[in-house]
Amino acid sequence: MYILDENGNPVEEKDLMKWAEWIENSRERRVAYDLVGEHEVSTVFLGLDHSFGEGEPLLFETMVFIDDET
Repeated sequence: MYILDENGNPVEEKDLMKWAEWIENSRERRVAYDLVGEHEVSTVFLGLDHSFGEGEPLLFETMVFIDDET
C-alpha cells in the first residue's frame, strides 16, 4: 500500500486504516491530465503495487480516452 507525500512522491503506508483514509479522501490521485488534440490523457496514482512483486512497484496508470472510449 502506498500514499503520496506532500511532494507527490509515493511512500509505503503499512497501516491499512491510514491508507484507506488517504485513498478515500485524497483529491491528489490524478497526477496528470492533458488534452492532446481530441484525446484525453489521464494518469492516476493507484495506491497499490500492480507489479505483484515482479520488479519495481507499478503505482501509476495512464489511460488515453478517444471519442468517449478507453
